[in-house]
Formats: sequence, C-alpha cells, structure tokens
Amino acid sequence: MRPSGKTGPPDLVLLAPASSHYSIAKAAGIMGMGEKKVLPLATDSHGRVRVSKLEASFQAASGQGRRIVALTANACATGTGLYDPVGEIGDFCNEKGIWFHVDGAHGGAALFSGTRKNFWTESKRPIP
Repeated sequence: MRPSGKTGPPDLVLLAPASSHYSIAKAAGIMGMGEKKVLPLATDSHGRVRVSKLEASFQAASGQGRRIVALTANACATGTGLYDPVGEIGDFCNEKGIWFHVDGAHGGAALFSGTRKNFWTESKRPIP
C-alpha cells in the first residue's frame, strides 16, 4: 500500500526535493497517498531547492489535476548539511496557499544559535 497509495484521494501530492529525508515519502505512504505521490522539486547542483523553478512545479502538478497538499524543504539536508532557501519558499507557499513543512530535524536548532542562525536567513528573508 505504501508505494501506490490505494486508500487516499488519487489527486493528492506532496512536493519535495529529492534530497529530502526518506521519512517524507514514508509519511505519504502511511497517510494513504503513496510514496510515489511525492513529486521532486528542481534543485541546484548541490541539491538545494531552486526557488525560480517552484512556479513551474506548481503549474505542472496543477495542470495534471493534482492537488498539492504540502511542500517540504530541508533545514538541513541529511546527506549534505545544506539548507534550502526557506524564507523564499515560505513566501511562495503562502502566496499559493500550500502547507509548508520545513524538515529541521538535523538543522532546526540553528535558529536558537547566535552564530549559526544565518543558515536559516541566507534566503534574504529575516527570521526573528
């Protein structure tokens, strides 16, 4: 049931970079959507989400009649330690009415650091 998602509505999808933790796809499977309903976002050569390509991903999914349940970004990616531009992605999600999930299991604590908070603010959007 997890890969195909036979219990949930067939049009629901999640958007996430391929560098997302495996738990994102696993959660989609457990929810009944299916692991295959996690659609990859365009990334740069380091695996960070390319904000300039979000609209194209949104339009591609919407154009196929899919409803985007959420978009996931990494703070930070397990394999690279790199942060997605969460401020800009958050703005996009807010504009589109998409639930925004930031996977901060590995790097979320940087928000509380006086010297590492900049990892979250590289996206040019201030985090309080």
